[in-house]
Amino acid sequence: MRTRFIALSLLLYTGHGIGADDAMREALKDCTKNQLSMTLCAQHESNVAETRLNQVYRCVLREIKDPDWVKLIREAQRGWVKYRESQCAHYAGGPQGPGSGSMWPMLYGGCKAAMAKQRTDELVNLGDGSIDACKLR
Repeated sequence: MRTRFIALSLLLYTGHGIGADDAMREALKDCTKNQLSMTLCAQHESNVAETRLNQVYRCVLREIKDPDWVKLIREAQRGWVKYRESQCAHYAGGPQGPGSGSMWPMLYGGCKAAMAKQRTDELVNLGDGSIDACKLR
């Protein structure tokens, strides 16, 4: 649903002469220009944070040699993803639907970005914080 909203917004915003990448680049120049710019910037920030989180998560799983710890981290991450989805939907005003409004994707994306950054820090600093190999990759 969120993807459809953003795709439809891009189509309406861009017309026929500009592509989605061009619209994103234009939005990133001024994230306060209008609601679409704010939404696209929040989505971009969320995507960047999510990519970094996934990189660190995979690195942590590679660095930890104990299979029991790997299992625990995987279970914790799955639970965290469910929690994040619910938490961010709540933050954005409830489940996305026909009445959720134009700010919903921006609020949801901003929340996901903030939570992904926090979770990335948590994963890097697991235990005694000795997973240095994952900090800068």
